[in-house]
Amino acid sequence: MIRSLRLIIDEKSSHEKALQEQVDYLTQKLFGSSRERISDDIPGQQNLFDEAEMEQDPSLLEEETVIKEHTRKKMATHEERFKGLKVEKVVVYSDR
Repeated sequence: MIRSLRLIIDEKSSHEKALQEQVDYLTQKLFGSSRERISDDIPGQQNLFDEAEMEQDPSLLEEETVIKEHTRKKMATHEERFKGLKVEKVVVYSDR
């Protein structure tokens, strides 16, 4: 009886370990860092993304251009927005 229970415990613990490894792997895939690795050592493999840089003439590099900064307009104050409106004061009394 004890041997059969120990076998069941061993099976459960190995199953638990396998499930924990699976959870760790999927957690790493979901939340871990990822990047594409490009290997330049593959013979016969062309690099599709560096063709433009390889064929570019270094003498044709563009110069940096400076763009003039802009300033924001000052926000209108409450008085400036409503200075042309007529003001009418109304007093309201409560019968409480």
